Amino acid sequence: CRMHVNGVEEFLDSSDGLFEIHEVLKRQREDMQLAGLLEEIRSTLAMLGTSRDCR
Repeated sequence: CRMHVNGVEEFLDSSDGLFEIHEVLKRQREDMQLAGLLEEIRSTLAMLGTSRDCR
C-alpha cells in the first residue's frame, strides 16, 4: 500500500502527471459547457416550435 502511495506521489510530483490531470479536467469542463449549451439550444428550439404551433 505504501508503494502505491509513493507511486501516486511521484506521479503527481512530475510535471507530466499534473499536465495530464489538468488536461482531463479541462476536457471534462469543456464537455459540461458543451452539454449545457446544447441543452439551451434544445430548449430554445422547443420553445420556437411551440410558439410556431400557436400561430
